[in-house]
Amino acid sequence: NVAIPVRKLNRVGMYNRLPLINKGIQYFLRYDDYLLNFKKAISDCDILHAPEPMYPFSYQSAISGKPSVFTCAETIPFNKQRHHAKFTKVIFQKAKHFTPLTELAKKVLLIEDVEEERITVIPFGVDTEVFSPKKKDEDLFDKYKLDRNGKFVLYISRLDWSKGILDLIYAIKNIIKNDRKDDRKVYLLIAGTGALKNNIIELCRKLNIEKNVIFLGQNKYLDTVKWYNLCDIVVMPSLIEKYWNEQFGMILIETMSCEKPLITTYSSIIPEVVENKALLFSPANFIELEEKLRILLEDEDLRKKMGKDGRKFVIEKYEANKIAKRLSILYKKILNN
Repeated sequence: NVAIPVRKLNRVGMYNRLPLINKGIQYFLRYDDYLLNFKKAISDCDILHAPEPMYPFSYQSAISGKPSVFTCAETIPFNKQRHHAKFTKVIFQKAKHFTPLTELAKKVLLIEDVEEERITVIPFGVDTEVFSPKKKDEDLFDKYKLDRNGKFVLYISRLDWSKGILDLIYAIKNIIKNDRKDDRKVYLLIAGTGALKNNIIELCRKLNIEKNVIFLGQNKYLDTVKWYNLCDIVVMPSLIEKYWNEQFGMILIETMSCEKPLITTYSSIIPEVVENKALLFSPANFIELEEKLRILLEDEDLRKKMGKDGRKFVIEKYEANKIAKRLSILYKKILNN
């Protein structure tokens, strides 16, 4: 274990108490996200690593005089420049290096005229010891009054239209409306909150499946390991939007790391991240999703095989220590130059 010093900085927005109309200004200028005492905090740092080149604190990193690296996930060319051109223009000029999460994100940077020699694809990593196969937590069955003989489909994300949750609801409805006893014992576990929650509750009542849909609420990050290990299948039914697509999807690699079978869509970077280790369906096509669910619900051997293949794949490609080593090599290269 390595002790990493943490320096907490305040944002301008913590002291900004202007009227709500100010929110409109924030959308374009975002000065609330400037960090106070930034220069002092980074004075003894050798290198800075910031997120997407669209934030004020990313801009502060770029103009600090320190070598700066930027992680990029954006999959839509020029999307982050729609309202943040002031920041992106300077960052693109001054950044020492960019670490897109995927090959698709790299191609976006190339389209935006970032030189290839300043780009190295380095994905997110996952702690495969924490996110690993474990026994089912019996306390969860009692807490949420779950059927110990049921089959559980897990959805972990915000309750937002763009995440495809409604398509999953429709697919579950088509599965459990049958008279077959096994189908009636299929349950959808929803972990997350969001603007659509009340709409989803009402929809489940309308479809007469409210007894088969269990809302788990917002859980602490590490608690999700328990849910991964409790369920039989994880579904990430993301859609495609004009100004937003999936940019990586930690749920994808966490699911596979826990040795669970995964169903997800062809949306954006998802096929690149999971390769051939998940069942894929067309975004917004709940009929295809229903078909994929039936395949896995009826084939325990396939579920086990996908789980084992997925975990092996994640350990090889996304294991956290391997990703950290790649970053370390990049940092040393930058500092040596």
